[in-house]
Amino acid sequence: MDYIKQQSTDIHNLWIAVGKPRYGYINEARLRIESEYKLAIRKAAVDFETSHIDEVAEYFAHKDINNFWKSWNAKYCKHVNTDNICINNYQKADDIANAFQEHFANIFVNSANEKVKVHQYNE
Repeated sequence: MDYIKQQSTDIHNLWIAVGKPRYGYINEARLRIESEYKLAIRKAAVDFETSHIDEVAEYFAHKDINNFWKSWNAKYCKHVNTDNICINNYQKADDIANAFQEHFANIFVNSANEKVKVHQYNE
């Protein structure tokens, strides 16, 4: 995979250096290598998923529930590091929640209170 990635990068840089031609040998080579690289990426993704599915399925088939869930969580549950989250210069969960509350309280309009407009809409 690294070899084809390097080939793709090299031919792309060459293609740029010669003025990004849309026809000719360099463009044909660029398109061929780009296609091979994209195919290799897709194949690697499928292989990765298949290998993980096999492990999870193996645990499930053998009714090894503890290892099934450990494997499932390790592969499919994404853990977010909340230490680095910053929203409107707030980092604490309570401060962020209060900022959301204040923001939406200022823009909220209860359309049920606009009886004339509701009546016009329903007509």
